[in-house]
This record gives sequence, C-alpha cells and structure tokens, in this order.
Amino acid sequence: MIFIHDGQRINIFAPVTLSDGTRYANLTNPDLRRSIGVIELPEPQPPEDYSEETYYRTETAYEPYVIYTRKSEEQLKQVRDARIKAEISVLESGQNRAIREAALTGDKSYLQSIENKIQALRAQL
Repeated sequence: MIFIHDGQRINIFAPVTLSDGTRYANLTNPDLRRSIGVIELPEPQPPEDYSEETYYRTETAYEPYVIYTRKSEEQLKQVRDARIKAEISVLESGQNRAIREAALTGDKSYLQSIENKIQALRAQL
C-alpha cells in the first residue's frame, strides 16, 4: 500500500511530522491515519512484462508515486548474457564429475549432454 498525506507519500513506520508541525512516532494505527487524513492507495500494477531484470522501479514522494522504466536493449542484453554465462559456469563445474564418470564407466553420454548444453548456451551470446 501507498500512504499519502497532503499529496506527499509517507512512510507509516517512520516518525512523521505533518505540515502543521504535529509529530507522530509512526502512523501504524489505522484509526489515527483516518483521523488525520492519510489516504491509502493500492500499489500500482506493474507492466504486464515486468520483472526486476527488465524494468527499473522508482518510488517517488509525489504523484505518480511509482514509476516503471524499461531498461534499454543494451542493458537487457547484458543481463541475459550474464545469466547465460552463469549457467555455463555451473555446467562447466559439473564437467569434472562427468569426466570421472566417463573414465570409470566408459559412458560419455552425460559428458556429451553437458557439452551440448554449453554449446547451445554459447550460441545465444
């Protein structure tokens, strides 16, 4: 929820000083909030394709209170590439086990499946 007093967003869990100088340790009491005119607004709906990887979410003191800004294509590519590289790293760390297994059993299918996955991921970079 977003809490507004005199057109400005407030944090109900922090000490608050109203425009008339009245101070409150917090505004967690709903009856107190109503009595001093604090308005409760629902959180705005994020864009349909929202994720923390694709959008910045900026909270502001004044209306519109929350702004969603899509990251640039270059930033999205950097995020995607970092995720792919991390996945490759995990797969490569499993190769040692696959190499030992292939040496002990003669079955290279597990090792080959790791290699295939790594190649497919590298092709996405």
